[in-house]
Amino acid sequence: MSLLKDLEIKGRVLFNEPLCRHTTLRIGGPAAVWAEPRDIDELASVFTTARRDAMPILVIGGGSNLLVSDQRLPLIAVSLKGAFGNCEADEEAVVVGAGCPLQKFILRAIGEGYAGLEFMAGIPGTVGGAIWMNAGAGLQGPWISDFLKGVEVLDANATLRYREAKEIGFGYRRSGLSGCVIVQAEFRLKRAAAAGRTDIYKKFLDEKRRTQDLTSHSAGCIFKNPPDSGLSAAQLIDGCGLKGARVGDAMVSRIHANFIVNVKNATFVDATNLIEMVRDTVARERGIRLETEVEIIR
Repeated sequence: MSLLKDLEIKGRVLFNEPLCRHTTLRIGGPAAVWAEPRDIDELASVFTTARRDAMPILVIGGGSNLLVSDQRLPLIAVSLKGAFGNCEADEEAVVVGAGCPLQKFILRAIGEGYAGLEFMAGIPGTVGGAIWMNAGAGLQGPWISDFLKGVEVLDANATLRYREAKEIGFGYRRSGLSGCVIVQAEFRLKRAAAAGRTDIYKKFLDEKRRTQDLTSHSAGCIFKNPPDSGLSAAQLIDGCGLKGARVGDAMVSRIHANFIVNVKNATFVDATNLIEMVRDTVARERGIRLETEVEIIR
């Protein structure tokens, strides 16, 4: 394949790299190309080459919130975890790379005397992914976008731009950043004593560990919470008696009904069939058609 020669990057490039190695659900077939750009110029080079060859790009941070087909995927999977993992704080703001693990960023902010993000304790993935999906605490928030000043993005033309958060159009589990790759983010947070915020972070984390399946292979929450129902997706699924429901090696978590876990060797078909079974059951018994939160790559 000539693409390897055409990609003008010094970072690692692999062919037919199994994406199950890079997703928290441990499901995913081989990507045609796996690229690890070392800086913004190399990332732009990947974008330019992909556009020229009409190849889709899939940006992978921590690999959560993804359900990927087992089939070979004719795309370039781009990892930002290495070179884009910076996290710097000063007296006014925290600037963090999109590839920085979310929990590392939160703990660094707390250590530097910043408050506000403790409610996100235990959420997997990277900062870029959290912003892309506007991660947070349910329909009413708070969400990560509430604390965001702006982001640097690489647009579809491989041009670096700064976008202020107030202009992006965030909503529940969505952002207005389609067609862009988040490179770096700037946060404005309140100042507070680190010791007290660490205690609050630990309380949130302990609650997540008690109520969510954080130790199994999962993609996180599968469905969005439906608006105006008065119940979360997890409550609706649990109310239908679906905890422990299983298709192949994909199973609805017995701890948190909105998690699907990979028991051993679950396939993409196992997971998608289980998702449809859950959705159909909730629709039939509760009259609500659940919308997926997880990004499904076919």
